[in-house]
Amino acid sequence: MSKIAPRFSIPDEWAAGRCPACGARALQIAHLPSAPDQVTCEQCGFSCEVEENGTRIRPSKLPPQFDSVRHLAVFQWLAVSELRALAARAAAPAAEAVPTTEATDWIARAEKLYQLGNSLKQINSALANAGATPQQTQAAMARVIDIDHEKRQRNSRSVMLMGSVVVLRPRWLPSAPTQSGSPLVSTAARSTAVLPLLLRTLIPPGITVLDSPTPSARLGSGPAASKCPATPLQAAQLFGGDLSNWSKDEQTGGWMMIVAGPATIDNANFVAVSCP
Repeated sequence: MSKIAPRFSIPDEWAAGRCPACGARALQIAHLPSAPDQVTCEQCGFSCEVEENGTRIRPSKLPPQFDSVRHLAVFQWLAVSELRALAARAAAPAAEAVPTTEATDWIARAEKLYQLGNSLKQINSALANAGATPQQTQAAMARVIDIDHEKRQRNSRSVMLMGSVVVLRPRWLPSAPTQSGSPLVSTAARSTAVLPLLLRTLIPPGITVLDSPTPSARLGSGPAASKCPATPLQAAQLFGGDLSNWSKDEQTGGWMMIVAGPATIDNANFVAVSCP
């Protein structure tokens, strides 16, 4: 079976349709410089890629009403009718179910596989191959998806990107020589005292901030002034990258690009890396 590929260019005319998630006529096409275009909904926040030479979609963001079935839809290739069936399933009242002893065993097995570093896809396949029923697999996967979501939420608080380069190293390195030829003193106070307080609180002990060139400004050059983005789509269009990685800090009103590694990060002004 051939691998499904996303359509890189989506016509703007497709925004005239209804949102597959909420049915509103509030669609936009996000044209991204280095990633496939996405269909987004201004009303509910839904976004998805579209299949090349096909009609299926791959949601990357879903509104809150999909919370109970999110693991069955996010980053999965689905027909629009399948997504709407999941919406109906999420809206239907469900009786409280107490996991059986056998279901609990499958959940424990899935958690162990996750701790060993297996991906969600690998865990799903392993459970099915080991003889778990679809219901047991679904219950076990729901648990590890919750664990994975919590892990990503913790990591997202400390992986932030904001535009030029501050280089972090896990050991002390000699500073560049001054014009007189004498080296600068490499101490923690010397390395961090000149940084804003916010940045100092994010840099762990034992990290050296290497000296960077003296900032300069060239008046009258550069891109045109832009308004601060109001949505992830606008942030991606202004700063670049995938709109699903952009989050707004409600306290400061600023935007952060949050990515889960491994990843290569280019043209970054500040990077904070968190390890679980």
